[in-house]
Amino acid sequence: MAKDKPKSTKGPPNKHLSARITFLQQAALHLAEVQSETASQITSTVTSEHFRYTYNGQSRDSKLQDIADRTFGADRSPPNGLSTHLTLQLRQVALKSQIRLQPSTKHISCKGCHAVLLDGSSCKRYTENLSCGGKQPHADMTVHECTICGTKKRFPANVMRQLRKSKRAMRSGSTTIS
Repeated sequence: MAKDKPKSTKGPPNKHLSARITFLQQAALHLAEVQSETASQITSTVTSEHFRYTYNGQSRDSKLQDIADRTFGADRSPPNGLSTHLTLQLRQVALKSQIRLQPSTKHISCKGCHAVLLDGSSCKRYTENLSCGGKQPHADMTVHECTICGTKKRFPANVMRQLRKSKRAMRSGSTTIS
């Protein structure tokens, strides 16, 4: 007689790819946070050097501009190469394996430049209402604007999404149509 096969629990079909996507997301977030902390430390160093060099004959603003250009480059945005690369890899793995990304995963990265969006460092968040004079409260939109490329993402503010049809049917119980 043949041995009975143990019943396997159903899991995601590509568990290793889901784990890879999760790892890439966590690594990109961690690197972006470390880079933003480093950028804030460099900015405080730049301002302290600015006050040290005020007696050299150059104006304060031009000296500060030179230090910022040497530190960050001409565009004065902090370097974010590795976290951007990991975010790009995350999207490519999801596309190639046809795994749907969760909305929270999509919200953390810019669609234009693939930078990780962190409040205050690489992202500006504000609420706008483009209805007639802003009178309609249900038209509030939360806007996430990337400070690197200027891409804007708009999400409805304070709105609960409708449950999926299968979950709505389970919640209301079995309703019979006669």
